[in-house]
Amino acid sequence: MYVVPTYMTEARIEELTGVAWPKWWRSPEIYNEDRALLIFVDGKRIVTAFDQTNDRGNFISAYRAPGFAPDSARFVVREDGRLSDGRPNFVVKWQP
Repeated sequence: MYVVPTYMTEARIEELTGVAWPKWWRSPEIYNEDRALLIFVDGKRIVTAFDQTNDRGNFISAYRAPGFAPDSARFVVREDGRLSDGRPNFVVKWQP
């Protein structure tokens, strides 16, 4: 699994994951700082990828270049203040 921060290009994502971005998928570049792109890879193919909005769990702080192997993709969630609409802000941190 890879956590991709905002403004990372398709070329940089391919460099990070070692996997070609499927050309029939939409561009992976995210221009909103309220989300991260989560990419799940199996071998040399991207199985799925989706935008994870910060109000559903902020993964931005969990970004690390080598990604996470299945046995190391463990995360803890902690509350970190409030969102602008008053809901709690949950930050996701990697738990080695």
